[in-house]
Amino acid sequence: MVRWNIVWLVALATIAMGGWLEQAAAQEISPGGGPGGGQPRMHRPDGAQPGGPGGPGEGMHRPRGPGEGGPGRPAPLTPEQIKAQAEKARQDAADQVRQDMGATEEEWTNLQPLIEKIKACRNDLRGTNAAAAQATRAANPDGDPPEKTEIEKKTAELKTLLKDKDAQPARIKPALEALRQARAKVQQELDKAVKDLRKLTNVRGEAYLLSTGVLE
Repeated sequence: MVRWNIVWLVALATIAMGGWLEQAAAQEISPGGGPGGGQPRMHRPDGAQPGGPGGPGEGMHRPRGPGEGGPGRPAPLTPEQIKAQAEKARQDAADQVRQDMGATEEEWTNLQPLIEKIKACRNDLRGTNAAAAQATRAANPDGDPPEKTEIEKKTAELKTLLKDKDAQPARIKPALEALRQARAKVQQELDKAVKDLRKLTNVRGEAYLLSTGVLE
């Protein structure tokens, strides 16, 4: 019985050793010199490997230069391309609004400036021009930043004054009045643009502008 046990142990050890040798041999053969392939891994006496310094294919893994996209990766957009894409997106959006309003291209030449004026005045009064300016800079990073409106200037002056805890009412009142006047002027421009837009818009167009918040 002991003899048979020894025979079985030797047989199992032989099988295990054979499996280990097969695995080791498989790791030496791969498509690119690695495990699981059909091409033998190349070993050079000097230790150089394919694709490395001194080996076959040296320089194949060099860093990509400007404007070079990797496999499946487009090259980075240039500032001119970004600007062109932003302009196209703006024009596509304007065309969609015109179609939704049911306006002709001739009618749109009068409607579009008024719509843009209304949006600009509302952004100014709501203090949301900063977001619009950020979008403009993103579309045209090399362009000049938009000029601040009077409301933005007067608001900044008043905030700066209020940072002074010792500022007296005599200094605050003029800055406060200047901001009120700037806002009143923009409000008048907004009211006029809305009035002119209503005159040029049919029922369908007015309904669309009301549903999108251009008109109130």
